[in-house]
Amino acid sequence: MSVWESILLGLVQGFTEFLPVSSSGHLAIAQAMLGREPGGGALFEVLLHLGSLGSIATVFWREIGQLMRAALRIGNKSISPEEGQQRRLLAAIIVSALPAGLIGLTFRVQVESLFDRPQLVAGFLVITGLVLFSHRWLKKGEGELTLRHAVIMGVAQAFAILPGISRSGSTITAGLWAGLSRENAGKFAFLMALPPIAGAALLEVLHHGSEAGAPLPIVLLGVGVSYLSGVLALRLLLSFVRRGGFLPFAIWCWSVAALAFVFL
Repeated sequence: MSVWESILLGLVQGFTEFLPVSSSGHLAIAQAMLGREPGGGALFEVLLHLGSLGSIATVFWREIGQLMRAALRIGNKSISPEEGQQRRLLAAIIVSALPAGLIGLTFRVQVESLFDRPQLVAGFLVITGLVLFSHRWLKKGEGELTLRHAVIMGVAQAFAILPGISRSGSTITAGLWAGLSRENAGKFAFLMALPPIAGAALLEVLHHGSEAGAPLPIVLLGVGVSYLSGVLALRLLLSFVRRGGFLPFAIWCWSVAALAFVFL
């Protein structure tokens, strides 16, 4: 892997992990266009995702700190209303992670095989575009997060295991259709992504060992690019969620899918 390939894949991962266009789909298509085997250097791809985890931790450091404090005081019966709210949020995150964890552990091999079929990935990108296009018919919600919302968004996150189905696009859209406010849907969509991303990274490390596919400096360069571009993309998407402008992302997904159908 060259320096420029590392930078390119880091940018693809960083931007597309949080923008609602599917990082897995874009990585699969980008690697196919670069002539790289989709499964090659699996540890490198895992580390790119850890860069994305760092992006979430940077943008939501205050919320994550509050959740950690609530978890450490879980046995304390005397809690403030704020701590009670954080405990409910923590429970919602755990509940939302269950569908993706179950599907990921059960069908990991089958899902990984889909990365070798870029035209199928392009088909899933078309579906992501349709999901984003459905925002045109959404009414403004004002709902607060409940366990029902967590289950609905968790099921949407489970489908996002498929390469080409956007995690953020699916979960935010599911939350909005379930009646959540835009701010609550956007914030929870990224907090609920922490356990699945971390869990998937751990499984890949255990499965692939040290198959990074590149020297350490090049790997670290890609991870750094993934982290920095992820912070930028995350702040950008939160702004789009508040304004409700998802049509450009739908058009982007369809355009990338069309290019993949033509050139791959």
